[in-house]
Amino acid sequence: MNTDLSWVLNDVLEVRGARHAVLVSGDGLLLQRSDDISRDDAETNAAAMSSMQSLSRAVSGFVGSG
Repeated sequence: MNTDLSWVLNDVLEVRGARHAVLVSGDGLLLQRSDDISRDDAETNAAAMSSMQSLSRAVSGFVGSG
């Protein structure tokens, strides 16, 4: 089975204004990256996105209606 998903992420870059694409696991690990971003930068951004997601879940009760 081919698990290389970089071709999907590279297609995402056709969206106007998109610069990079990173696929992140639920625990913040880098799963895949588009060709134009280095692995180090992608891993840094994956960790940051995981932190932002966790923070968003923590405060959602304060800002949501439900």
